[in-house]
Amino acid sequence: MTDLITVSLTAGKGGRGHVSFRRTKQVTKGGPDGGYGGNGGDVVIEAREDVRDLVELKGRPKIVAGAGGEGGKSGLAGKRGENLRIKVPVGTIVRRDNAEGRIEADLEVDGDAVIVLGGGVGGRGNITFAGPRNRTPILAEAGELGETALVEIEVRVKADMAIIGQTQAGKSSLLNLLTNAGVEEREYSYSTAEPVIGSVTIRGKEKKVIEIPGLFRAGEEKTGLGSKFLRHADRANFLVLMISEENDLSNEAERLDAIFSESWPALLEKPRIYVRAKRKNHRFDVYAKDKSSLHQNMPAEELKVLLLSELSKTENRDRTKAKNYDMGRLKNRDRLQNEDPIVEKSGTQYVLKSTLAEMLAHGTDMNTWEAQSQFRGQLKDWKLARLIERQGIKEGDELRVGKKVVKW
Repeated sequence: MTDLITVSLTAGKGGRGHVSFRRTKQVTKGGPDGGYGGNGGDVVIEAREDVRDLVELKGRPKIVAGAGGEGGKSGLAGKRGENLRIKVPVGTIVRRDNAEGRIEADLEVDGDAVIVLGGGVGGRGNITFAGPRNRTPILAEAGELGETALVEIEVRVKADMAIIGQTQAGKSSLLNLLTNAGVEEREYSYSTAEPVIGSVTIRGKEKKVIEIPGLFRAGEEKTGLGSKFLRHADRANFLVLMISEENDLSNEAERLDAIFSESWPALLEKPRIYVRAKRKNHRFDVYAKDKSSLHQNMPAEELKVLLLSELSKTENRDRTKAKNYDMGRLKNRDRLQNEDPIVEKSGTQYVLKSTLAEMLAHGTDMNTWEAQSQFRGQLKDWKLARLIERQGIKEGDELRVGKKVVKW
């Protein structure tokens, strides 16, 4: 079961703005009419009841949302990039780091969704740069790059009751007794290789019970497969801890607590009972959380009634209405215009670091004197020219903006 993964995700690049001029039979020298590029698509993670694990994300080195389309003539805007929608199980927690620190979203309801990464803003076409000082602009912006980040996705299965304990202690038998799981019961160690969920309807409400694979084998000190799956017991309201028939109750309870303490401390605080299966006579001993005896030699049907009664008391405090989260950056130009530009000197070149300026440089064909002149004029309008000149740039010096170099 793939239930924890860190994956590299990239939102869609914004579309390029268009450079064109209005030309018709009646209008041979019309003004600029190049439109905006479309915004890049977001990366969205959505919780779905019909998804079991994260196996679809495994082995995918690069996952990218759709890019925005290029703007067109007559002021037409480019098509918005298609969102990348990643479907995950209900109960998934999504985490990512950004400039403000680590943020997370808990997708605990079917339909919960989070925008993890925001697509890039579409570039402006030359219609935007027309003005009294530049009536024939050949300027346009490339689209902004979409956000890229490593995102941690962790599944914690939603269940009302969790059955935990040593391997071959009778966990699968108990799950079958309580629910419709129909687990095949085998006589060898670690037969349950991953969590198994069963469900039962009590008074019209579906209740889920999860079996965690064995935490250790009888007579061995090493921890077993189940310790890495303890996260799936985190959402359970009640624990049934299965105790091996051959082992001392107190010793085995202490060992379980030690594993919880090391692997998932939150389980130490959950309500619980201990159950010991007696295989010879198919009966059970039941103990309270403090290990005091509650019932001895209880028949299977009576144990079922007892545990279903406990299961009926568990409360589902989850929301019922789906919620949308947003971890992505704001997709608007205010964010770009409020960015603080930086000017540095690198060797013989001056380097301008400004997202808006880089978009303009990359979206404009800078191979002509006219384009470079218009570009410098736009930097002046944005009050960036003064900042560059304060760093000592002189006529004839080279200015690098992103991957483009222009003469000052």
